[in-house]
Amino acid sequence: MKMRIESDQFFKTWTNGNDRIMKDAANKSYYPYENAHLENALSINYTFNFISVVESTLRRAEAAKTDIERMGILDRQTIKGLKWSLEFVKSLKKDVLTDKELKHADRLTYFRGSTPPQFI
Repeated sequence: MKMRIESDQFFKTWTNGNDRIMKDAANKSYYPYENAHLENALSINYTFNFISVVESTLRRAEAAKTDIERMGILDRQTIKGLKWSLEFVKSLKKDVLTDKELKHADRLTYFRGSTPPQFI
């Protein structure tokens, strides 16, 4: 039987017959498909989850012993961009992010300029 792969902005799903596995794009974790869709509490749209993922990435990057290890953790993101994204999401004081807010927060994590772009 052929493996079917589906991707969207937040998850990647592998299906092989009755077995389905999901990979969360934010924290790179794998979940059984049924568990992730029953609760959907893993969604990065929840402010708490987004903040947790960014803070975890920052801690791991700052604890890295070599530049190569740090680059592997950051995966094209920047420390400065992650901090800007964290400040932006915390300033919203909301439980759930809209798609527009989430896209801006995600864009900030990769931004390399001297000042963060404004949210419009």
